[in-house]
Amino acid sequence: MVDQAFVPDFSEFFRKDELSDVNLIVEEDRAASCSGSVAGEKRKAPEPDEEEGSLQQTTLPGHSMVLVAFSAFFKAKLKSWSEGLSQSQRSGCQFLQLELGELLLQAMYQSQPDLGAISQVQLLQLLILADRYGVNKVPVAAVAALQAVPQAELQWETVLAVFTLPPGCTDACKPLLPAAQQQLQQQLGDLELALADSQKRQRLLALPHKVLLALLQDEETKVASENTVFRIIQSWHGYQQQHCGGSSDAELLLLLLQQIRMPHCTQPFVATVLAASPLAAKCFSPLELRLACICSSGPGSEPETVVKAMQTANCPALDRFPAWKQPKRPASALTNLSMERELSLEDLKQTLEALQGEKTTYTLFESRRWQGEAFGATLYVFNASKPGDGASEGSKGAAAAEATTSTPFKVGMYVGPSSRRKNMLRAISFSITASAVQPPPPVVDPYRYGRSVVQQPQHIVKPMIRQGFSLEMWGWPDFFGFGAVDIWAAFEAKLRASNLVHAGDCLHIKVEITEVL
Repeated sequence: MVDQAFVPDFSEFFRKDELSDVNLIVEEDRAASCSGSVAGEKRKAPEPDEEEGSLQQTTLPGHSMVLVAFSAFFKAKLKSWSEGLSQSQRSGCQFLQLELGELLLQAMYQSQPDLGAISQVQLLQLLILADRYGVNKVPVAAVAALQAVPQAELQWETVLAVFTLPPGCTDACKPLLPAAQQQLQQQLGDLELALADSQKRQRLLALPHKVLLALLQDEETKVASENTVFRIIQSWHGYQQQHCGGSSDAELLLLLLQQIRMPHCTQPFVATVLAASPLAAKCFSPLELRLACICSSGPGSEPETVVKAMQTANCPALDRFPAWKQPKRPASALTNLSMERELSLEDLKQTLEALQGEKTTYTLFESRRWQGEAFGATLYVFNASKPGDGASEGSKGAAAAEATTSTPFKVGMYVGPSSRRKNMLRAISFSITASAVQPPPPVVDPYRYGRSVVQQPQHIVKPMIRQGFSLEMWGWPDFFGFGAVDIWAAFEAKLRASNLVHAGDCLHIKVEITEVL
């Protein structure tokens, strides 16, 4: 091969018959066409005499000394030909990908390949093609062209490809890693924000294994809780199995699970959610799960002390899971889960009218994600009539059918995980607020020495810290504290008297979850 310190320029001979001693048949291959993924695995270069089904082809005049000097593949191919072959037989040089094949050949003829006008996708495809055909000077030029692209303009496909290029391109592409890592951080580096945004969540779950691993290994990756990391790995694995035909290779899963900084997970989460997961069972032994529970964060615990004790005892789990010794990740910008909406009195009235039997429900908020888990809030209308109140079964049925006029009812609100499992111990801190209308301007009472006198309405705030089995959502069956009300008109009157009805006949409801254990 030619010394890269002195690279002659053969541009004047490209596509020219002058001094040509071989014909180049450039073929677009079905399995490696330009439309193929640039982030796929390295494809083996064809054998010298391999025949492949092609879509299109073109023939170019070639010059064997240029091909031998700048391509390991062509050097081996030309050397393999027998001296006794005819010129027509000697001209059968097959190549892959029509447009990119011509670009690669042209670059071989140039002393300094000019790739400035090529798109990012083509540059990446050219990198892979140059690796397959052993054209050493093209990767250098392609990487230089990609480095010239402003970091903010790097396309998402380019970022993914930088992490997943074939091994032969790794060294040449090292200069691209910082910009790709920065763009990855910018897009998905705050895991809580990524999960809360539907488009970013889709990108996160569709990441190739290498890219997700790089994201979890990055010291700048942010979370509200380390529990989120396991939730993401779990969701990513399910998505890959369902949509991408991803491998369930235990070694690949282990590489991801090894990134969990277990002392910073919460103890209830490790003891129940993680320990009960079939995914964790594939990669953690029963002893390792017990150790994970011991060193995770519990009330009043000092996980760092436990880890130090494990280090002193030369615990094998720390060798297998070195991330257990790492510090807490940076905090997410999403410090809590806040949901707000306006609930019209008409919607509330219709929910009440739908009351049949014991209770009826109204979804206040579509599920929102925080710490890798989906939460929702629901409004309940409860039948407040008590057995033994003297009403016959028939009259009870009639009352239920005319709930708005005769059935005593209470209005409650509840919060909880959208997906609930039996025997799953969880603890959350949350509040539900029905905000009051701004008070009217103060009125001067002349009998109070000119002082303004106005009664300030109070917000209805129901803060709650609840720990227990999440068989049901958590909240209050009589949220507004009005007790049992017989008719809608009486309930509406109480809402208005409490100064809770805003313009447009709406209630302003806010749910805030501040901690999830």
